[in-house]
Amino acid sequence: MTLGTLNTPSDTGYDGKDSINIPRPAGPLQPAHQCGGGAQGRLYVSDGYGNCRVHVFSPTGELLRSWGVSGKGPGQFNLPHGIATAADGRVFVCDRENDRIQIFDPGR
Repeated sequence: MTLGTLNTPSDTGYDGKDSINIPRPAGPLQPAHQCGGGAQGRLYVSDGYGNCRVHVFSPTGELLRSWGVSGKGPGQFNLPHGIATAADGRVFVCDRENDRIQIFDPGR
């Protein structure tokens, strides 16, 4: 399975300079940067280069949902990079340029 289209970034308005000021989050997806498996076989993808989102896909590659906007607050990202899931369904997102890991519950 392939997620995203090579050399086709999301339409976020990103100018390639300042990842904290991405004008708008957009749908997937520049090729996946880091992936993690999750409950029910879901695939969680951090999309941080020119975007500020986490995308969740079904085992067949259907986009189920996305979250995140550019910023420093809870649920906001400045280059979400690494991603992992725990056995209880929590999702850990490495928010690289904000120097933190954000943890989301399975209902998110």
